[in-house]
Amino acid sequence: MPKFKIGETVQIKKEHSMARYIGIVVAYQNENHTYLVRFSHDQVLIFLEEELAKMNA
Repeated sequence: MPKFKIGETVQIKKEHSMARYIGIVVAYQNENHTYLVRFSHDQVLIFLEEELAKMNA
Protein backbone atom coordinates (compact mmCIF):
# COMPACT_ATOMS: atom_id res chain seq x y z
CA MET A 1 0.00 0.00 0.00
CA PRO A 2 1.47 3.38 -0.97
CA LYS A 3 2.51 5.80 1.75
CA PHE A 4 1.59 8.87 -0.36
CA LYS A 5 -1.44 9.48 -2.55
CA ILE A 6 -1.42 10.83 -6.10
CA GLY A 7 -1.88 14.58 -5.91
CA GLU A 8 -0.34 14.83 -2.44
CA THR A 9 2.32 17.48 -1.77
CA VAL A 10 5.65 16.04 -0.60
CA GLN A 11 9.06 17.36 0.35
CA ILE A 12 12.41 15.69 -0.26
CA LYS A 13 14.13 14.72 2.99
CA LYS A 14 17.36 16.46 3.96
CA GLU A 15 19.54 13.37 3.39
CA HIS A 16 19.00 13.75 -0.37
CA SER A 17 21.00 16.16 -2.57
CA MET A 18 17.74 17.92 -3.55
CA ALA A 19 16.70 18.39 0.08
CA ARG A 20 13.65 20.53 0.85
CA TYR A 21 12.38 20.67 -2.75
CA ILE A 22 8.59 20.50 -2.74
CA GLY A 23 6.61 18.64 -5.40
CA ILE A 24 3.40 16.77 -6.14
CA VAL A 25 3.10 12.99 -6.46
CA VAL A 26 1.86 12.15 -9.97
CA ALA A 27 2.37 8.36 -10.03
CA TYR A 28 3.30 5.36 -7.87
CA GLN A 29 5.21 2.26 -8.97
CA ASN A 30 4.12 -0.67 -6.80
CA GLU A 31 6.86 -3.06 -7.97
CA ASN A 32 9.74 -1.01 -6.52
CA HIS A 33 7.87 1.42 -4.23
CA THR A 34 8.94 4.54 -6.11
CA TYR A 35 7.07 7.77 -6.75
CA LEU A 36 7.06 10.07 -9.75
CA VAL A 37 7.14 13.63 -8.36
CA ARG A 38 6.52 16.80 -10.39
CA PHE A 39 8.39 19.94 -9.37
CA SER A 40 7.58 22.16 -12.35
CA HIS A 41 6.05 21.88 -15.81
CA ASP A 42 9.30 20.39 -17.15
CA GLN A 43 10.88 18.67 -14.12
CA VAL A 44 9.58 15.26 -13.02
CA LEU A 45 11.80 12.85 -11.04
CA ILE A 46 11.54 9.40 -9.46
CA PHE A 47 12.11 8.93 -5.72
CA LEU A 48 12.09 6.06 -3.27
CA GLU A 49 9.43 6.17 -0.58
CA GLU A 50 12.12 6.69 2.09
CA GLU A 51 13.37 9.88 0.39
CA LEU A 52 10.05 11.73 0.73
CA ALA A 53 8.05 13.30 3.56
CA LYS A 54 4.46 14.59 3.65
CA MET A 55 3.97 18.34 3.62
CA ASN A 56 1.61 19.64 6.29
CA ALA A 57 -0.90 22.26 5.19
